[in-house]
Order: sequence, then C-alpha cells, then structure tokens
Amino acid sequence: MPATDSAPTAAVPPNQFYVADSLAVLRALPAASVDLIYTEPRPDLGQPPPDAANDAPPTEPRLAAYADAHPLLFNYLTLAEELHGARTRAYLAGLAPCLVEMYRALKPAGSLYLHCKPTRSPYARIILDAVFGADGFRNEVIWHYPNKSRVKRRPHWKPMSDSILFYAKSRAHTWNPQYAKLPQPVKYARVRRTRDGKKVCRRSPAGRIDYKFNHKQLLDNVLRIPLPSGKKAGPRSGPPQKPFELLAHMIRASSHRGEVVLDPFCGDAAVCVAAQKLKRRWIGVHHDASAVQLLTDKLRERSHGEEVLFTDFVQLAAPPAAAE
Repeated sequence: MPATDSAPTAAVPPNQFYVADSLAVLRALPAASVDLIYTEPRPDLGQPPPDAANDAPPTEPRLAAYADAHPLLFNYLTLAEELHGARTRAYLAGLAPCLVEMYRALKPAGSLYLHCKPTRSPYARIILDAVFGADGFRNEVIWHYPNKSRVKRRPHWKPMSDSILFYAKSRAHTWNPQYAKLPQPVKYARVRRTRDGKKVCRRSPAGRIDYKFNHKQLLDNVLRIPLPSGKKAGPRSGPPQKPFELLAHMIRASSHRGEVVLDPFCGDAAVCVAAQKLKRRWIGVHHDASAVQLLTDKLRERSHGEEVLFTDFVQLAAPPAAAE
C-alpha cells in the first residue's frame, strides 16, 4: 500500500540550502509541495557516527512507527539483516523513513529519481514498492559511463553503470519526452496508403521517392554519458560528480520551469546547479557542516565565466518549521 497523503499546505520558499539531518528537513516540508526529487542517498546512511559509544544503528527507534502503517515494509526491514547483513540492513532502515517523507512531500504529479549503485538498487526497489505501490514504478534508468578508469580486475563483468529508479506518485505524473541529436541525419522514405490499404513509397511528380530526414531520436532508458573529467570531476574521494547532461534529462522530463526540485542528500550540489541552470526552483540538504563551504562556493561560482549562477539562495542551519 502506498503511503497516505496529508492535506497540502503552503509551499516552502525555494532556493534554500539546509545544513541539517535529511529526515528532519523532509518531515518538516509541507505535504504536496515538491514537483521532483532527484537524490543519491549517502553510502553511510543509517550507520552510527564514528565516535558513537556503541554500534547500534540510530535508525532502530524509527522502525517501530511503521509496524502498523506499513507492515510489509516493517517485516522486510526486520528480516533484512538476516538476508543482506547488518550494514545493508542499517542503510535500508535509514532509507525507508526518508522515502516515506519524500512520497508525502511530492505533489500528485511529482516524481522521484533514486540514484544508487546496482548492488543496492534491488533492495531499494522493494522499499519503494512498499511506499509508492508497485504501480508507482515507471522504469529503471541506466547511466552507462564508458570512460571509467582504474577499475580493479575482478572475476565478473566490469562495472560501468549506475541505476536510477524512477517512481511517480500517480499515473498523471509530469512527463516531457526527451530527444538526443543524431550525429548523422537518418533518411526515411515517406509512405502513403493506397486505396486497398497497402503502404507504398510516396513519390514526387517526377517519379522520385520522397525522403524525410530525422535529426533526433527519442531517448531510451540507457543513457550513455561519460563521467566528468578534469576540474568538473570534483575531488577523488566520494562519489563522482554527476554530469549536467544526465541531470538535465531527468529534470526536463519530469518538471517544468518554475517548479521545485528537491535533493535531500545533496552530496555535490550538482542537482541544485542543474535546477538553477534550467530555471527551476530548488531545495538542497546536506548533513555535514564541514562540507558546506565547498558547496556554497560551488553554488556561487561563475558559470563559463559569464555570470554568477546563485545570488538569491538562502543557507539555513536548521530544518524549516514542521509541517502541520
């Protein structure tokens, strides 16, 4: 069963960057206030901090709240440690409450793109099915990056892709088909139907076949986009910088200009940058105050030496006032 909605409330002002716990911000957002969520949860989600007195994941108390509202989800999470190990179970236990709040915050026409490694996408999809309903699944987008280097030799296929799970809150979700420019135009013969219903080539008055040229093609669910290189790649530690082209396809496909894009696990600020460039409003959340200066510098950097992208965003050190 999908999570239930609360009544919509006033929207949170956009272009805000929170330095706070992601779940706290998600719980405080008004219901039905976000048009699109694109996020990649951090790998240590649900794990105790390094200086914790014990190894008990801090997400355990949160799970009891879902025993009645989401019994299938609760049962899966209680079995997850036996099925997948304690670390994966802690990650899923930290992810589940966040996904419930993401569903609540989305508008009826809203969509979620959950970016994750292929090793965790099967487990995440089970939780997403429990929260959004199995009918909420729209597709799995594969980001294939052919220029990945320094891959260790292992006895299996070389890992060169990430998984992006695409879920929608309703069948009436926003969808704008995306196209890619072809390197060379493709020539097609124009056709017509004869009186007996047969298809034949259309011909010019001189008897020559009438051709048309297609300069673009509809994108499918496999996006072949190289990893950023040079300065755009960001620091070597942590996940690679997501290319603008990848994010642009998702943002354009599932939102319109002026709508709100949310990234509750704002690792590299790439989603905020892409949303701003595409004239969307945005909300970003990062849990680590030590990384904030790098991100705010990035948000204020000049774009191609032309203009400062961000001059009106607000940096906040606490979640918004709780949604009613």
